[in-house]
Amino acid sequence: MDQLSGMRVEKISSTLEELGLDRRAYHLLKRASIHHVSSIIARGESGILNIKGMGIVTVNHIISVVARHLNIPEKEVFSAKTMQDAFAYEEKS
Repeated sequence: MDQLSGMRVEKISSTLEELGLDRRAYHLLKRASIHHVSSIIARGESGILNIKGMGIVTVNHIISVVARHLNIPEKEVFSAKTMQDAFAYEEKS
């Protein structure tokens, strides 16, 4: 596994507050004990969708915001590489 670059680690370790999510997304993620970008990615799209009260519109908003934050296309938010980076960060913290 490649070592994470400083910039990538900084972005994956960002808190929800740093993302600028809308109120609904923010509160649903917090209630599910998700506090960092890495935790969003590690949960995966279906894991996020399974959070009580979470709908597809909110999931799409979260994906859009995370993609913009990581400077990657939306379709890559839950890609194998991005998830690998998230799991690597989660293991270290």
